[in-house]
Order: sequence, then structure tokens, then C-alpha cells
Amino acid sequence: MQNQPSLSSRITTSQPIRVLALILVGLPIVTMSNENMQNYLSFSLKTFLSPNYYIWTIFTAPFYEPSIIGAIFSVLALLFLSKTFEQSWSPRELIRFIIIVSIGTSFSTFLFVWILSFFLRSSSLVLAVFSGFSCVIGGFLVAFKQILPEKEVSLICGKLRAKNLPAVYLLISLLFGLIDNMSGFVYSFFGVLIAWIYLRHFQKHEIDGTRGDHSAEFSLKSFLPEGIHSSIDSVSDKIPFVDKNSNQGGNKLGRATLEELQNLNRSNQLFDEEQNDEFLLEDFDFENQINNNESKKD
Repeated sequence: MQNQPSLSSRITTSQPIRVLALILVGLPIVTMSNENMQNYLSFSLKTFLSPNYYIWTIFTAPFYEPSIIGAIFSVLALLFLSKTFEQSWSPRELIRFIIIVSIGTSFSTFLFVWILSFFLRSSSLVLAVFSGFSCVIGGFLVAFKQILPEKEVSLICGKLRAKNLPAVYLLISLLFGLIDNMSGFVYSFFGVLIAWIYLRHFQKHEIDGTRGDHSAEFSLKSFLPEGIHSSIDSVSDKIPFVDKNSNQGGNKLGRATLEELQNLNRSNQLFDEEQNDEFLLEDFDFENQINNNESKKD
């Protein structure tokens, strides 16, 4: 009978991640005694713009969960998923990813709500409050899809492949948003989007120095149901600036495919053989000249 891995072996040992977990749990406990502190941690146009200028909320909002239950769920997701990424990324890259997704989500949310409120003249958008670690969790699921797309994950409703987790996560966030409010869905959506943009185009791979992942398996359409992929391709073919290579199979950005490497090796072998043949011919001609000279002397 095989020994099952212990719970501690499945949790990250990174000290910065554990400190972040304590912050996620501690902030809602602190704000329970003083509800006014939520205004200093959550993001809202009302407090972000004049006359308050709570600009720091762009940085604090992603790490503030207003409910204890939400904080516990976020901590569990952080501790367990971080362990997976530590095996593929460096600890510094994991921290960088969390910072980019969290701040990118807050800034994107600000632009989205500000522009939308300007055109709709809606006071509810100005008063809307945004916060929560849901943006980073959505980003984690995108990274999980990239690293282990075919891995089966056991959920309450059954098993699900990792490549489908981001779409299911957004669907659940949307359903909760329709019941309560859409702020959580907006944060989750931008978390997924920012994570995909970073991993698709900007993440630097330490092994070969390339950036991004332009494989077809990680294209934007891969987040949508497979039944509509053909419709997406037919539309994207009419757009001149869409990368056709990624639609037709693609390859890792800056990385040679197996076929290209094989062709390169064949070319090198042919070149070496031609060079050897030339050297042999030169040696043969040189020997003939020596023999001819000796025969003339005789």
C-alpha cells in the first residue's frame, strides 16, 4: 500500500507566500471591529477620485477579502496552487506574477468603471466597491491551465480538466454576480485576462530566454467551448492583424519546433558531408600533382 503524500507536502514552503496568507486572513478580522477601515482598503471611484484620492487602494484592494469565508478560501487556494507553480517557476517569478495580476486587475477595473460611468452617467458605478483575491485566483487557474492542461481536478460536481477551470470559474463568478453584485465578476474577469496576456506575451522563460507562450493550446479561443472554435477561426481569418500561426497550431514564441530542429540537424549534417567531400577531393588532387611531378623528374 502506497503512502499518501502528507498535507504539509502539498502546501508551499515559501515564506513570502505564507506572509501573504496571514495578510489575507488578518485584514478582514481587523476590519470587523471598524467597518470604516473598509473604505481605506477597498477600491471605489467615490474614494479613489477627488476629494479623497485613496490612490493606495489600487494596491490594497486585491488583497482584502471583506468576509472571513472568502479569506479562508483564498488562503487555501494560495497555499496549494503556489506549490504547483514553484515546481515550474522560480519563487521570484511567482511573486512577480501575483503583483502583475493584482495591480493590473485594479488598474483595468479603474479604467473600465471610470469610462463606463462617464458614458452611462450612473451613480451606482461610482459607488461600486471592488476588492478580493478572486483576481489572483483566476490568474492562478490560467497558469494551471498552461502548465497542466490535461490534469483532472476533483470537484464537488465531479472531475474537470485543468484547461476548463478558468471558464468554469468565470461562469460561477457571473452567477454569483447576478445574484448579488457584479463587482466580484469584474475582478475575476480582469484577473483571468491580465494573467493570460502576461503568460501569453511577456513572461520570460529562464531556460532559453524567450518570452510568452504562443501555442494554439493557450490561445484565447482555448478558453471558450470547443464547439465555437471553428466560428472564431472563420471570423479571425478576416482580421488582418490576427496571428494565423496560432490559429493553425502555432508554436512556442521564440522556440523551434521539433520538425525545425530535425531539419536544422539534417542541414548541418549535409553541410559537414559536403565539406568532407571537398577536403577529400583536395587531398586527392594534391597527391596526383605530387605523383605527376615525380614521374616527370624520372
